[in-house]
Amino acid sequence: MKQLQAHMEEAKIDFFFDFGTLLGIIREGHLLNHDLDMDIGVILKSSENETDIRKHMLEVGRLKYVYFLDDVGLVEESYMVNGIKVDVNYYRTLGDRSICYLLYREQAKKYRGDEMNAVELASKRISITKARFIDTDVNVPDNCAEYLETRYGSNWKIPDKNWCYWAGPSARKIPNMAHIQKF
Repeated sequence: MKQLQAHMEEAKIDFFFDFGTLLGIIREGHLLNHDLDMDIGVILKSSENETDIRKHMLEVGRLKYVYFLDDVGLVEESYMVNGIKVDVNYYRTLGDRSICYLLYREQAKKYRGDEMNAVELASKRISITKARFIDTDVNVPDNCAEYLETRYGSNWKIPDKNWCYWAGPSARKIPNMAHIQKF
């Protein structure tokens, strides 16, 4: 985590720890035992694109998957960094909102090889601040409690084994299909 934080800051990438990683940092004070990956959100600026960020991520990890959404483009990438899977979710800013897209497959539905469903997750426009985590200052969204509530609901402080991101309070299922490109 420390190495990733330092590398992203050195590359001047606007990022924050997100989803299960953020929940562990804020709610538990440690990474969640059952969450085997690390989630980061990258706020896209008009002066950069996903290719620039990929270049920096490839300096610390190996690209595994790229996720594309019809009509949006690249929405997520996965890397292996020191044996840990790191999911990079791209956030686009639209007015006073920050939006990212996540992909999923329903267990009862049949898919062609590279297809997945997509969900849009919106929150108040994200600004980044620091939080102390173990022995490091890490990037988190400003007003973490409000942000976590948009993802997990008002009971975000209580672990919920049945929670799924495509049914969270800010989730809006979208009809476009997503596609995976493996590396």
